[in-house]
Amino acid sequence: MSTVATVAYANKQFSSISEVLTKLMKFYGGMSGSELAGHVGLPSQTINRLLSGFVQDPRTSTLSNVADYFGITIDQLIGRQPLPQELLASSSESLQPSMIIPLFSIHEIPSMENNECDSKDWFRWPKSADSSGKNNFAVRVIGRELEPAFSSYSILVVDPELEIQDEDFVLVSFEGGKPTVKRILLNQPENYFLPIRDGLKIISFKDIPHNIIGVVIEAHVDLRKK
Repeated sequence: MSTVATVAYANKQFSSISEVLTKLMKFYGGMSGSELAGHVGLPSQTINRLLSGFVQDPRTSTLSNVADYFGITIDQLIGRQPLPQELLASSSESLQPSMIIPLFSIHEIPSMENNECDSKDWFRWPKSADSSGKNNFAVRVIGRELEPAFSSYSILVVDPELEIQDEDFVLVSFEGGKPTVKRILLNQPENYFLPIRDGLKIISFKDIPHNIIGVVIEAHVDLRKK
């Protein structure tokens, strides 16, 4: 009897994932299963099984990826606990799901290949509507070298796929130097890197070999750290 009760509870528990997930996807602009799969880095078939309600025993890692993306707990995803009231009270236009993205110190960036490497730290990013976030990563600023634009302990979110526009902040590495942040001045036929701090020189694109790693799209500051 206890075995039957357990199975019945499990079926009810995991079928509720379909209801919660469908509701969340509707809240967040009516995204498709394939879109969600791309955002959380899971196969489309895995998301479709969750949506079908027929999955019997989803992996904890699968549930964790989906829950982290929406900024909720696993218990809320499987229906054991209600969704946050602030989520239910929001309009779909105002909602943006969070994402867990790798967080590096600015000096770790040279070891990255194709913007991928083993990260020892992570940052929960309240996803921007202007960025897919697929390959985004975060950079921690320590020290005063990027002041006044970015104070120490700022977290910069970098999008390596976003098209550069005039006056963007970019993460760039110059030949023989460490990555840093510069502002872009697009002034065809010659483009320039503008310094963050006063007293530093303007650099023409053609003056020194460089690699623009990505566009800095957001800065988050922990005001308790100084």
